[in-house]
Amino acid sequence: MKDMRYIRAASVTEITDNLKKYGDKAKILAGGQSLVTLLKQRLVSPNVLIDISRVADLNFIRKTKKTLKIGALTTHRQIETDPFIREHLPILADMEKQLASVQIRNLGTLGGNLCHADPAGDLAPPLIALGAKLKLISATGARTVLAENFFKDFFETAIRPDEVLAEIHVPLLPYFGNAVYIKHSTRGVDTTIIGVAAFISKDIDTCREVRLCVGGVGSVPIRAKNAEAAIRGKAVSKKIMAEAGKKAREEISPVSDLQGSAEYKKELIEVFIQRALKAASKGGRKGA
Repeated sequence: MKDMRYIRAASVTEITDNLKKYGDKAKILAGGQSLVTLLKQRLVSPNVLIDISRVADLNFIRKTKKTLKIGALTTHRQIETDPFIREHLPILADMEKQLASVQIRNLGTLGGNLCHADPAGDLAPPLIALGAKLKLISATGARTVLAENFFKDFFETAIRPDEVLAEIHVPLLPYFGNAVYIKHSTRGVDTTIIGVAAFISKDIDTCREVRLCVGGVGSVPIRAKNAEAAIRGKAVSKKIMAEAGKKAREEISPVSDLQGSAEYKKELIEVFIQRALKAASKGGRKGA
């Protein structure tokens, strides 16, 4: 590991000022669960390491009328155990229970996880299905990006070298809305082979709105929009869910990797889309 300058930021302003100064020569250190491994393997070699772990202004969970705002330094364990999230956005708490180990969840942060952009990550699909937005801050201002548009390729995002991910804005579930996340892996702590998040808002038995996101099968989390169209505006039935599963299988082109072949993943997509829809359509949770 080469010598590098280490900066411990004390505020958001100090983070953005240093990013403006050093740009793509710098890397941000949050929980360190991904970056430290990359540094040891010499896959990244920044000139400057900006430690943001002590910036308290980026660690919070706040409820507004329609949105839950989460600071980028909030840990996975905080999301898993937060009483409000467990009651009103249980998809996030349930997802966290399936993410790696307790030790990693105690240290790993939401912002670090999203910016690492591992296509097999568990956090992104639920956020995309919920319609979450990400707030990015630089020395010159702030902008908001849909979580769906944040991921560009394997381990690549829309964040610019002078920006830091500051907040995640998650819409609260509407009345009679529900969302679930299910995954398949060899063991719970192993890399996700496939993860599917489903959001459904119903009017009695009719699907008013639906979003489906599949992770672990491509370079980025993928919306199954043809599958969504197959069920939107229709009565939720076993036949319709089966049709949605087939549509997802047809529209998504998975990549083969160490976790399985493309054909195997196509089978999983069809099956897990149906399972996620079935689980999400059972009843309807009331929003906050």
